[in-house]
Amino acid sequence: PGREEVIKYNNRTIIIGLTFNPMLETLKLLKDNNEINNISILYGPVGYGFRSWNDDSNSIRRINRLPYIHKEIMEYGLKYCDKFYLTSNDPATCDPMDLITDCLNKVNDCDKIKVIVDRKEAIKQMILDSEENDVIYIAGRGDRKVFCKNEYDMDIYKDSDVVLEVINNERCN
Repeated sequence: PGREEVIKYNNRTIIIGLTFNPMLETLKLLKDNNEINNISILYGPVGYGFRSWNDDSNSIRRINRLPYIHKEIMEYGLKYCDKFYLTSNDPATCDPMDLITDCLNKVNDCDKIKVIVDRKEAIKQMILDSEENDVIYIAGRGDRKVFCKNEYDMDIYKDSDVVLEVINNERCN
């Protein structure tokens, strides 16, 4: 892959990247050829209003486009995955559950979707729910360390750190 980070664990492939487009199309071809089992994806809608974001990130134009962005991402993801984990991703001044609800309202079929607001918990559950030969794609943050949890506060962690923590805890159990 390009900028994605790949971690192999217990006959599973975990990919951490920014966006799953067009990666899911390639993964679906591998699944159709019985080269992989399930495709699980994690997505969290980004909010707006963090104090140090540039004007474009907080612009009325971008805010007005969010419902369309959510619809496109949800439809694309659901088209290619077997399991869809919907979580938070830099909600900033937005309530993460409001962002998630907006995403859910954009699609008719929610059977594949599992909502876990806490991103770290969603990553953990996604790995625990996986089976041999599954591919797990964690989208949205790539190798970023900053998670903007409200207008002024942030957490510092990378999604890959969460993955490695889950893997290490599983090995110890």
